[in-house]
Amino acid sequence: MSLVVAPAEGETPPPATGSGPTPDPTSAAGGQGGGGWVGMSGSADSTLGFFRVDAAAGRLEFLGSQTLPSAGISDIAIRRDARVAATAHWDGRVRLWHARKRAPLGVLRYHSKAAAAVALGGARGGLLATGGRDGAVAVWSVYATPQARDG
Repeated sequence: MSLVVAPAEGETPPPATGSGPTPDPTSAAGGQGGGGWVGMSGSADSTLGFFRVDAAAGRLEFLGSQTLPSAGISDIAIRRDARVAATAHWDGRVRLWHARKRAPLGVLRYHSKAAAAVALGGARGGLLATGGRDGAVAVWSVYATPQARDG
């Protein structure tokens, strides 16, 4: 299992954890949202799970799940503000989500084989990079943060 967390501004991130020497088909990611860390998890089945972590209380709360149209999630990334998330799928698609609302935002089609990796970031918060088993890398402009749009 891999775990990625994005600290709130001014906070120290927890120690990094990752998969062992053998690949694990499960992915998890988290970002700071109102009321604790917001997270998502997925694996070889067609279920995307949503959860919240309250580190101070030592509590993990399951928020619900979505059944996806096809099985296989390779990677998950959640933007630092926990508004936008991206999931990489074995069918070559990348799905965008509103992480806090657990709502789909859109589907990106580019890779001819499985989408293997996703990363959200950029100085203005509006870049998504995707990598696929087809050897291609794509960079997308997606949903800049409100501060980036205003300034």
